[in-house]
Amino acid sequence: MNKKLTKEENLKLVLEKKIEKVLFNEDELLKLKNLTDKVSIGTTPAKTLREFIVDFRGDVIEKLLKKLLRIFKFYAHQVSTQDQLSGYTSGNNSQITTDLQKKNEFLEEVAVKVNNIHKKLEERLELPV
Repeated sequence: MNKKLTKEENLKLVLEKKIEKVLFNEDELLKLKNLTDKVSIGTTPAKTLREFIVDFRGDVIEKLLKKLLRIFKFYAHQVSTQDQLSGYTSGNNSQITTDLQKKNEFLEEVAVKVNNIHKKLEERLELPV
């Protein structure tokens, strides 16, 4: 059974996928594993591993912030657009009704004038009715 997800649930799934991609970057994790192996057998100093970890964490934080900012901007735009649409469609029905009434009155006036012009033409040209 497919359940329709709410906006919040969709956003949560997107965030989880994006964060997971950044946190568990296969290439970076493989480099970390190899460097750890080298440190454990003594071919690379521990300082190199510490520097790599600090750089790795800095990169992760930077990438996460960029992704979160892009997602937030997109989500805020979507919410704003949705609010505008819902405000228009359900918000001020009295204004829409008033505008529609004014247009109907105007059309009635135009119809009366066209009818009067038609009658005058019939009288002048003596057209059969």
